[in-house]
Amino acid sequence: MSPIRRRAGRGRAAEPAPLDDALERAAADLGIPAGDALSALERAWEDIVGASAAPHARPVAVVDGRLSVEVDSAPIATELRYQEARIVEATNAALGLLGAPGAVRRLRLRVR
Repeated sequence: MSPIRRRAGRGRAAEPAPLDDALERAAADLGIPAGDALSALERAWEDIVGASAAPHARPVAVVDGRLSVEVDSAPIATELRYQEARIVEATNAALGLLGAPGAVRRLRLRVR
């Protein structure tokens, strides 16, 4: 497999792109926030979903505008579904994505 190469300007040869740059660019093209976004979300999670729900739900991914959350019971999933608009807004605020490409637009809840 050949290395990822930067596009060459007119008259210049292409040079290999650092892997982290290539991955960041690919993630942005897919609508995935920066790699540290999930860590930031985990740190702010209790403020986002509330102290009673936080121990029972955890964010697992942000992909293509959808925040995937694992919950440990159906009642917690129902509670979060009712709060979806507020949670989406708080998530985007915590990630600094308000109105930005890649912003969270909806939740995906999965009972584990």
